[in-house]
Amino acid sequence: MWKVSLARSRCRLPRKQVITQDNVSIGVAAVAYFRRVDAVKSIVEIEDIRQAVAQIAQTTVRNVVGRSLLDQVLTDTQTLNLAIREILDRITQQWARFVFPGGAEGHHPAGEHAARDGPPGGGGNGRSARRSSRPRERR
Repeated sequence: MWKVSLARSRCRLPRKQVITQDNVSIGVAAVAYFRRVDAVKSIVEIEDIRQAVAQIAQTTVRNVVGRSLLDQVLTDTQTLNLAIREILDRITQQWARFVFPGGAEGHHPAGEHAARDGPPGGGGNGRSARRSSRPRERR
């Protein structure tokens, strides 16, 4: 017998380079929030739900951003988040439901900040993502 949490889960998507429709290369990172809809199907139909969500979400983000112009990526993130969520919900409707799009960040190669969106209804912390001024640790 398996214990399966039906609580909301978070899946971070690492930064990937994406080429926009107007041939600009940008780094895009995102966070997907999802919950299992059917505990049995999420175990029987999917070997590793977290890995499946990560791969589907990464591919979807790359495709949606790749079909958009840089200006749209930087200014109209709410529309892009909605498009991404609709695609993900359609693909995973049998075993998972995306609760709300996590803050997707897009960065211009020069490091210009893009808008960061929180959950619908303004439930975010109101802070924008910034690069730390601390030196990086070497590994």
